[in-house]
Amino acid sequence: MTSLDASICWAVLAPLSTGDLERVAAREWARDFPYAIDPPPWQTVAGDAGYNALVSRSPGTEGSDRHFAEILSRRAPGRAVYALWLDPERREAFAWKDGREVDPPSATLDVVAAQAGFTIAADVPLATEEMSAAVVEGASIGEVQAALGEFADEPWLRVQPGPAGVLITATDGPLGTQAWDVAEALPSATVYYVQQWAHAFDVLVLRGAEQVGLYRVPALGGQENALPDIKGETEPRAIMRVLGISV
Repeated sequence: MTSLDASICWAVLAPLSTGDLERVAAREWARDFPYAIDPPPWQTVAGDAGYNALVSRSPGTEGSDRHFAEILSRRAPGRAVYALWLDPERREAFAWKDGREVDPPSATLDVVAAQAGFTIAADVPLATEEMSAAVVEGASIGEVQAALGEFADEPWLRVQPGPAGVLITATDGPLGTQAWDVAEALPSATVYYVQQWAHAFDVLVLRGAEQVGLYRVPALGGQENALPDIKGETEPRAIMRVLGISV
């Protein structure tokens, strides 16, 4: 089954294609914010039991899912559409049919999700240890060392090959500007700058002098260049594993 990760605040599960969900989300975004240049703040997650999900990672937006549940249930006549609130303090499940809210499911939220082909990921707290690392994709270790200049010889800076690219870490404390320095010097490479604090985790995706994407847990409302995942992963530990960073 497909996992709905712990960064998701609400999900609407509908027996429609992901394309249908994306079109509805794009239409509603354009209607409410006709001059917006950012993409809709909702993403789709494909299920494997005939249902797919429209999800939000913006805390405090529970309730906006009801609008989508109503619309999507009209597009699936006679079929149930489920709206799930996944905040540990507000876990609830709702059901809609033919554009109207009906009695809530008698089953638990986890069972409702499982029947639609989804599991709910445990809300695993982030590690308390602060760390940072950079992974350079599309460049050799020699090119990265040259891009670092005098920093490449610093004893506290470690530059080594990894499964996803050249890995840059610091042996004592966080990195400084090294991720940006390498990105600017190697504009054809992609740099993933990973930072973790006690209560937050983010990955900046850099190309040249530009930040082209940001993935953050917990997500921030109105976040520019927000990414739905990093290489298909959404949990901090899974992201670090796929980038080849020790966890």
